[in-house]
Amino acid sequence: MSKRVKGSNELRNFAILVMAIFAVTHASAQFADRNELEGVVDTSYKNASSIISLGENNDCSVRAIAEAFDIAYRESRLLLKEWGREDGEGMSLYLINKGMEKDFPGMASILLQTKVYINSHQFVNDYAVDGVTYLILAENHIFVIEEGEFCQWLVKGNMDDPKKAILGYIEIKNN
Repeated sequence: MSKRVKGSNELRNFAILVMAIFAVTHASAQFADRNELEGVVDTSYKNASSIISLGENNDCSVRAIAEAFDIAYRESRLLLKEWGREDGEGMSLYLINKGMEKDFPGMASILLQTKVYINSHQFVNDYAVDGVTYLILAENHIFVIEEGEFCQWLVKGNMDDPKKAILGYIEIKNN
């Protein structure tokens, strides 16, 4: 026959309370860290077979539009050709803006500038909000910052894009 230790219910209740506080604190800490850059998706590697078979280069705009609007690389390439891009050539932001206005009306903002040149980590921390994908303008380059499937922020472009100075960005509303 075991004797019940006086205060065992209080001790059990205290342990449950401590575990509940830990769980809430841990969940809050995870939520607070959502505005951190988690990784890079190398879109050259992701689209390598199309890039090679089409003989493409200078295609950051093709890859960025494909990622930003969740369309296939080849579809993005055809779309940018309609917007004025020559095969294997870069594309002006002016033509990209005009093309987005035509084919994705109301989804994209005008080009916005950051207060100072920042990198992708700082951009995610200071600017990124849920429900928006960002076309990021760097010197002679464009890439995407987007919220991933598990609420993590990802750079989608070249592996060194997180280090590049951001000159401006275009917000694209996610559907």
